[in-house]
Amino acid sequence: MKLNKINLTLGEALSIQRTGWSTSQHDALIYAFIDEVKNHSDYQLAKSGHYENAVLLAQSFIKKNIIQKLDNKYKNPIILPIMAEEKQGKNAIPMGMADIINRYTGWKVSENIYQTNKAGHTGANGWHRITTPALFMGDVVIGAEYLILDDFIGMGSTLANIKSFIENAGAKIAGFEILTGKPESSQLYLRSKTLDN
Repeated sequence: MKLNKINLTLGEALSIQRTGWSTSQHDALIYAFIDEVKNHSDYQLAKSGHYENAVLLAQSFIKKNIIQKLDNKYKNPIILPIMAEEKQGKNAIPMGMADIINRYTGWKVSENIYQTNKAGHTGANGWHRITTPALFMGDVVIGAEYLILDDFIGMGSTLANIKSFIENAGAKIAGFEILTGKPESSQLYLRSKTLDN
């Protein structure tokens, strides 16, 4: 297993070198409606870093039919949950999702790629998301395929940044699985119609 170790030197700034999208890369799959997730009894605690609540939350929405679809779609990817620092603590929801998927599939969960900054995207508007992009670092397995998990998709910038980080380090993206988000946000690559508009 060959690793591309990307480490940050004190005082060095990370930049984002975005990689392009292709029509063969599938869109993000969103599991549940926003209100269903945000009104769940375990949501607030999971969002603020309580792992047990994150697992219970994920369990409520990641059912056997979703696992079956994952099993049919992917071939032994490395699961990569996006662990972001929020105002109320470290968001544990993606790790809870990873736990449930790992239990059923046995796929390895990456624990050494992480977000380096506190972007504070929860509840933020578009301008804030643009000016405070999520940045990543860590050890990427060259040639591996990563399945990205996140709890929410808004504008898709976090997914674009983690995709670019992984691909620039010599690995591939298998897909994106999201607990909740805006349905229109699941379309990740630029459509001709959008460009024309």
